[in-house]
Amino acid sequence: MTVPVPAATLILVRDGRRGPEVLLGRRSNRAAFGGVHVFPGGLVEDLDRRPDVPAVGGSELDRPFQLAAVRETAEEVGLFLAVGEVPEAAVGATGWELFEALADAGAAFDLDRISFVSNWVTPEGAPRRFDTRFFVARGDDLPPPKALTGELADPVWIRPGDALARAQASHWGIVLPTRVHLERLAAFDDAGDAVRGMVAAASRDQTIPRLVRSGSEVRAVLPGDPDYEEAE
Repeated sequence: MTVPVPAATLILVRDGRRGPEVLLGRRSNRAAFGGVHVFPGGLVEDLDRRPDVPAVGGSELDRPFQLAAVRETAEEVGLFLAVGEVPEAAVGATGWELFEALADAGAAFDLDRISFVSNWVTPEGAPRRFDTRFFVARGDDLPPPKALTGELADPVWIRPGDALARAQASHWGIVLPTRVHLERLAAFDDAGDAVRGMVAAASRDQTIPRLVRSGSEVRAVLPGDPDYEEAE
């Protein structure tokens, strides 16, 4: 059995002209889930576990995951949830160079800006498995996103319902955890209510889909779905 790799995802929400919008981008074909549209995020690296990273706030339980979520968002799309002035040297930097650039400027990631939402684990039997914690934050004050590393192309602010419609029309690929979070967000008419609602419904229970195979077709089912108990 493949052991899930720790990962983190950040759901950014802002008020748009026609309601709440979220930030999505197309994952590089070289990465896991290549070609699908996802929220910013990535693996928890060893450097996210260091005690000397420039960050304030956060929780002992989630700190490495929180750092991975904000670091990956900064690396992928140039959006910093930080206190202090973010220097130009930090934009486009990755890994420890990114942390050093912030520290040298007296800036730091603000982990209190993000809140835990959910914990998803890739089904057993998948070739690559991730233990991913999802976080949510307001992004109204952030500048336009930029595709900096190629890991997340064409970043765009979009209403959750519009993203789901694009997936329904097969214009976008969206994996199950992204779809579930978009469906929850689509129920809100205000970004503040959306964030508060997501946080209020947060659960530490792991969501572990299972795979159902029918001929050459494979689909994921969730706990509570009719086929879940018989699935792999």
